Amino acid sequence: MGTAARVLPPKGNTAEWYTRRTDFNPLNEEFGFTVDVCAATREAAKVPRFFCPPGVDPSLVGAVATDGLAQSWRGERVWCNPGPYDARSLSLWAKKCASEADNGAELVVLAVPAWTDRGWWQDYVEPALQTGHAEMRRPRGRWRFGWPGCPDGLPGHGGKFPQALVIWRRQAREPPAGGGDAEHLLQSERAARLRAERARIRAEGELAGWLKGVELFRAQAAALEATADALRQQSELNRSGKRRTKVYFARGPTGNIKIGVSANPWARVASLQTGAGGGKIVLLAIVDGGVEDERRLHERFASTRLVGEWFSPTPEILELIASFPPAEDSRHAQTVGATEPPSVTPSVTQEEREKRKRELARTRQRNCRARKGSVTPSVTQGEEKKERLSTSPLPLPPPSVSEKRGSLALVTAAPRDGVRDTRREHHTSASLPAEVQALRSAWNELVAPHGFPAWGERTSKRLLGDAQDALDRRPLEEWQKAFALVPRAPVCRGELGSRQRASLVWLLVGQTREGYEPAECLLTGRWSLDPEPGQETAGVRPPVAHGRPGNRAERLGAEARATVEREQEELCASESQMEALARDDSPAGRLWHVALEEVQRDGRTYALQWLTRMRALAIVDEGLLLLECPDRFFRDWVDDHYRELLERHLSSRGLAGVRYVLPEDAGGTP
Repeated sequence: MGTAARVLPPKGNTAEWYTRRTDFNPLNEEFGFTVDVCAATREAAKVPRFFCPPGVDPSLVGAVATDGLAQSWRGERVWCNPGPYDARSLSLWAKKCASEADNGAELVVLAVPAWTDRGWWQDYVEPALQTGHAEMRRPRGRWRFGWPGCPDGLPGHGGKFPQALVIWRRQAREPPAGGGDAEHLLQSERAARLRAERARIRAEGELAGWLKGVELFRAQAAALEATADALRQQSELNRSGKRRTKVYFARGPTGNIKIGVSANPWARVASLQTGAGGGKIVLLAIVDGGVEDERRLHERFASTRLVGEWFSPTPEILELIASFPPAEDSRHAQTVGATEPPSVTPSVTQEEREKRKRELARTRQRNCRARKGSVTPSVTQGEEKKERLSTSPLPLPPPSVSEKRGSLALVTAAPRDGVRDTRREHHTSASLPAEVQALRSAWNELVAPHGFPAWGERTSKRLLGDAQDALDRRPLEEWQKAFALVPRAPVCRGELGSRQRASLVWLLVGQTREGYEPAECLLTGRWSLDPEPGQETAGVRPPVAHGRPGNRAERLGAEARATVEREQEELCASESQMEALARDDSPAGRLWHVALEEVQRDGRTYALQWLTRMRALAIVDEGLLLLECPDRFFRDWVDDHYRELLERHLSSRGLAGVRYVLPEDAGGTP
């Protein structure tokens, strides 16, 4: 153990921990210790005269002697705080303290954890406490220990256990006539009595444990005997035939007959079927009977036995089986030889039940068709709901004024006087603010006629709030311009990757994946637009808006301008490719050029950036146009996004569809 000073505490349970002066000084003032019997270092020693624990050289730490366990403590007032706090060390020091207290030590104070359930405590401390030879004190709170370089410890490094002080005092007694030898003999006799008392307590505990084990063994033996008696009684019942078992006849996959006995023949045949391979075992007949009946049948047909319970299908066996009720009619089977007719079978009952279910289903379908043909859909739905409520087996609860959210109770829609449900409050078009009315008119006039959902007559509070927030972010004029561009934007029509048409709420408060507002993308030209109606026939390319200085286009920066320029370049490239395709005089080339012109007139200019990169090779296989694609990715993309568009335009020219090939596959194509 080193003596170098350090601030960090030692790791684990070591002898470097020691008692603080703050905790030791009050005890020293009370008891006046003369020796510290377990001090690993001079700094850890609480008394100038101290012993070392085993394994420490006393010359290195200045101790009086080494191994305090081997020294005599006779006539000393001893302080002992052993270390480390492990089972072996604590057991050795507790035994030494108890022994020296009986052999002449004036006073022994042992500072240890209050682990009263450990063996060393029960063997050496508890007997002394019970006989009054020692006392125990419990300090208030948990002790905090020091270490070399930090004698007072640090906050938060207290013990994780309660501390106990065990104090042995020298007992005052009259010296015997024999002198010192008589006194030593008296102490030895007292120690012998203590050891005998501890041995008696230990023997009583072992005897109690042994008696408890004997009682448990007897209880288990009685339970086993009762189980054996029950098994014997059940075996006797089986042999006497009192148990309701059945004799069954079954035909195997090869036609052989099995004669067996079982309480549940159907389950028995099912278990046999598991190991029958691909063949099927058929249950022919079942009759009441026991093991004795089975044995008599086996003796009767012993000449035809094949193996075990299997017999050859002789006419005699088949005639006997025919005299019994069939297996499917014998859930209540008769005894061997009985001729009472079987009862109604479950299969017939099940068939009638299924028939009634089908008739009820057809009746409900006819009634439903009659209601739908006589009234409007809204009235039909209301009548069906009323019918379900009226035919419900549960009684309807009375109308409730205090509706609890999340309740599973069925509550009627009774009016509530003086109570207004603000969660369902709506505004009509006349009660809207002027700017919101203008915004609604712009949407219904510019966007709704092109297949988009209209802004209805009733406006919810949430939609009204979204509209007012949108007007706070952008003036009404900009919203009118954005609404005018919605029908011309392929993104809003759901024709690109989104596959979903734009809605009013998305235009007002939604955002794109990049974090831009849809109106901003429309006004700044971030999204491609179809040409205006007057420009597409004249061949004029639609202008691209780059945004005026001072508007929101400045937030897009170089990224938006680069996107617009790239789309412009791709559009010019597609037009140059269209001119190159126009020079192809083959029948497939002319037909392909006409189809692309129809796509352009239809306003699908965004598709030309992809379609013009394909070359028509031939018309094959009963009207399929063979198109050459640059690579596999290009082929898969066009097939996923534009196949329906191409087939629609080619079908008007009498073609059945398209087929794609790659350049490496087009060499042998005619």
